Amino acid sequence: MIVITTPTGTIGKQALDHVLKAGESVCVIVSDPTGLALEGHKRVEVIKGSTDDAEVVNKAFAGASAVFWVVPLDEGADNLERHYYKFNKIAADAIKAQNVQRITA
Repeated sequence: MIVITTPTGTIGKQALDHVLKAGESVCVIVSDPTGLALEGHKRVEVIKGSTDDAEVVNKAFAGASAVFWVVPLDEGADNLERHYYKFNKIAADAIKAQNVQRITA
């Protein structure tokens, strides 16, 4: 299974489309599942939540062979380094805990 983050964003949506066309099993983390295309609901395991929630990320990464990781944009972030660190620390911990072998970020 491949986990894709930000599946309703510009990059994540393209990744999801390509993975679905390849016939792979997919899990997405999304805060608002209504933003997914109707086809995505039928062919994708949806984990509702945020990628800055360690419990959500660990649940999604359990059993994953690969992860497509995108930190969501926050134009209002006071400190971009802190913003990216927060998300990537959660991902790194989950990758290690769930023994994910392949990551694209």
